[in-house]
Amino acid sequence: GIPACGIAPESRVSEDGLGLLRIGVALDVIRGSCAVLSESAGDEKTPAVARIDLGRDTALVELREGRIRRIVLHHQAYRTSDSLGVGTHISTLMRLPEAVGVTDRNRLYAVSPAYCGLRFMLADPAPPPPSAQSGRAALRRLPGETRTLQLEVVGCTRRRQAGTTG
Repeated sequence: GIPACGIAPESRVSEDGLGLLRIGVALDVIRGSCAVLSESAGDEKTPAVARIDLGRDTALVELREGRIRRIVLHHQAYRTSDSLGVGTHISTLMRLPEAVGVTDRNRLYAVSPAYCGLRFMLADPAPPPPSAQSGRAALRRLPGETRTLQLEVVGCTRRRQAGTTG
């Protein structure tokens, strides 16, 4: 059979997506190849969201002007080329080059320039202040058994900004 959404067992998560799900791609472009389970329109405060069947996971896709701007993966089947993803242990993430914590929408993520475009969600809700909200300290304060709960693909802005003006 044809793999769902262009995702085969050997497919890997990259800085801009997985299979046919790519940051910046219009939802209409992938409709023929991906099973869109549900869509919500969104408003000024809430992004439009689509739920897409990937076979072993249902990806949550946030849209801006009909284009994918964030992909949230919940299943450990979908990993980077070196096996990082849902379930990855905090100690592994701490060893990534320049890994730091970032708190966004009351969730704590680990990010590393080595994985530009990917965010490893570790805590929802994020530990409240006085706990560190960002930096190495935010990761060091987490319990040793902490594992990645979600893998978010947001796209590598470093590459996109190159050569653009204003």
